[in-house]
Amino acid sequence: MTNEVKTVLLVEDQPLLAMMTKLWLKDMGLSVVVSENGLMAKKLLESQTFAYMVTDLVMPKLDGSELLGWMQSENIDTPTIVVTGINDAQEIAKIKEIPFVLTVLEKPLTPEQLIEAQALIDA
Repeated sequence: MTNEVKTVLLVEDQPLLAMMTKLWLKDMGLSVVVSENGLMAKKLLESQTFAYMVTDLVMPKLDGSELLGWMQSENIDTPTIVVTGINDAQEIAKIKEIPFVLTVLEKPLTPEQLIEAQALIDA
Protein backbone atom coordinates (compact mmCIF):
# COMPACT_ATOMS: atom_id res chain seq x y z
CA MET A 1 0.00 0.00 0.00
CA THR A 2 1.35 3.39 -0.95
CA ASN A 3 0.78 6.68 0.82
CA GLU A 4 1.26 8.70 -2.34
CA VAL A 5 -0.38 12.12 -2.09
CA LYS A 6 -3.05 12.61 -4.73
CA THR A 7 -2.90 15.79 -6.79
CA VAL A 8 -6.13 17.60 -7.60
CA LEU A 9 -6.66 20.23 -10.30
CA LEU A 10 -8.87 23.03 -8.94
CA VAL A 11 -10.33 25.25 -11.67
CA GLU A 12 -11.91 28.35 -10.08
CA ASP A 13 -11.76 31.97 -11.24
CA GLN A 14 -12.87 33.62 -7.99
CA PRO A 15 -9.74 34.06 -5.82
CA LEU A 16 -11.48 33.79 -2.45
CA LEU A 17 -13.39 30.62 -3.43
CA ALA A 18 -10.23 29.14 -4.93
CA MET A 19 -8.29 29.84 -1.73
CA MET A 20 -10.99 28.36 0.55
CA THR A 21 -11.50 25.28 -1.61
CA LYS A 22 -7.74 24.73 -1.86
CA LEU A 23 -7.47 24.86 1.96
CA TRP A 24 -10.30 22.33 2.33
CA LEU A 25 -8.72 19.98 -0.22
CA LYS A 26 -5.33 20.28 1.52
CA ASP A 27 -7.05 19.49 4.84
CA MET A 28 -8.25 16.29 3.13
CA GLY A 29 -4.60 15.35 2.55
CA LEU A 30 -4.46 16.32 -1.12
CA SER A 31 -1.96 18.29 -3.15
CA VAL A 32 -3.70 21.07 -5.11
CA VAL A 33 -2.83 22.79 -8.39
CA VAL A 34 -5.00 25.87 -8.97
CA SER A 35 -6.06 27.11 -12.40
CA GLU A 36 -7.97 30.38 -12.72
CA ASN A 37 -9.68 29.53 -16.01
CA GLY A 38 -10.40 26.74 -18.47
CA LEU A 39 -7.58 27.68 -20.86
CA MET A 40 -4.99 27.33 -18.12
CA ALA A 41 -6.64 24.06 -17.03
CA LYS A 42 -6.36 22.71 -20.60
CA LYS A 43 -2.61 23.33 -20.61
CA LEU A 44 -2.24 21.63 -17.22
CA LEU A 45 -4.34 18.62 -18.29
CA GLU A 46 -2.21 18.24 -21.43
CA SER A 47 1.02 18.21 -19.43
CA GLN A 48 0.23 16.23 -16.29
CA THR A 49 -2.11 13.69 -14.75
CA PHE A 50 -4.40 14.48 -11.84
CA ALA A 51 -6.21 12.14 -9.43
CA TYR A 52 -9.27 14.28 -10.08
CA MET A 53 -10.45 17.76 -10.97
CA VAL A 54 -12.78 20.19 -9.21
CA THR A 55 -14.09 22.78 -11.66
CA ASP A 56 -16.41 25.73 -11.69
CA LEU A 57 -18.67 26.15 -14.73
CA VAL A 58 -18.83 29.92 -15.14
CA MET A 59 -15.35 31.26 -15.92
CA PRO A 60 -13.69 33.65 -18.35
CA LYS A 61 -11.73 32.55 -21.45
CA LEU A 62 -13.00 28.94 -21.47
CA ASP A 63 -15.88 27.96 -19.21
CA GLY A 64 -16.32 24.66 -17.41
CA SER A 65 -18.74 23.20 -19.98
CA GLU A 66 -16.31 23.97 -22.80
CA LEU A 67 -13.44 22.49 -20.78
CA LEU A 68 -15.41 19.28 -20.17
CA GLY A 69 -16.32 19.08 -23.88
CA TRP A 70 -12.67 19.48 -24.83
CA MET A 71 -11.69 16.77 -22.34
CA GLN A 72 -14.21 14.40 -23.95
CA SER A 73 -12.88 15.13 -27.44
CA GLU A 74 -9.29 14.51 -26.26
CA ASN A 75 -10.22 11.35 -24.28
CA ILE A 76 -9.04 12.90 -21.02
CA ASP A 77 -11.24 11.19 -18.45
CA THR A 78 -9.96 12.71 -15.21
CA PRO A 79 -12.68 12.08 -12.60
CA THR A 80 -14.38 15.44 -12.15
CA ILE A 81 -16.43 17.21 -9.51
CA VAL A 82 -18.34 20.18 -10.94
CA VAL A 83 -19.14 23.09 -8.63
CA THR A 84 -21.63 25.67 -9.84
CA GLY A 85 -23.95 28.47 -8.92
CA ILE A 86 -25.94 27.84 -12.11
CA ASN A 87 -29.50 26.86 -11.38
CA ASP A 88 -30.28 25.45 -14.84
CA ALA A 89 -31.62 21.89 -14.56
CA GLN A 90 -31.10 21.16 -18.27
CA GLU A 91 -27.47 22.32 -18.24
CA ILE A 92 -26.75 20.34 -15.06
CA ALA A 93 -28.44 17.21 -16.47
CA LYS A 94 -26.29 17.51 -19.63
CA ILE A 95 -23.12 17.79 -17.55
CA LYS A 96 -24.09 14.80 -15.39
CA GLU A 97 -24.27 12.69 -18.59
CA ILE A 98 -20.50 13.10 -19.16
CA PRO A 99 -19.04 9.75 -18.04
CA PHE A 100 -16.15 11.15 -15.97
CA VAL A 101 -18.30 13.75 -14.13
CA LEU A 102 -18.97 12.10 -10.78
CA THR A 103 -21.18 14.75 -9.24
CA VAL A 104 -22.37 18.35 -9.53
CA LEU A 105 -22.24 20.37 -6.32
CA GLU A 106 -24.10 23.62 -5.83
CA LYS A 107 -22.46 26.75 -4.48
CA PRO A 108 -21.97 27.78 -1.77
CA LEU A 109 -19.62 24.84 -1.39
CA THR A 110 -18.92 23.27 2.00
CA PRO A 111 -16.01 21.06 3.16
CA GLU A 112 -18.57 18.32 3.87
CA GLN A 113 -19.69 18.31 0.22
CA LEU A 114 -16.08 17.89 -0.91
CA ILE A 115 -15.49 15.02 1.52
CA GLU A 116 -18.65 13.23 0.28
CA ALA A 117 -17.62 13.82 -3.34
CA GLN A 118 -14.11 12.49 -2.68
CA ALA A 119 -15.70 9.28 -1.34
CA LEU A 120 -17.25 8.79 -4.82
CA ILE A 121 -13.80 9.03 -6.38
CA ASP A 122 -12.14 6.71 -3.89
CA ALA A 123 -14.95 4.13 -4.04
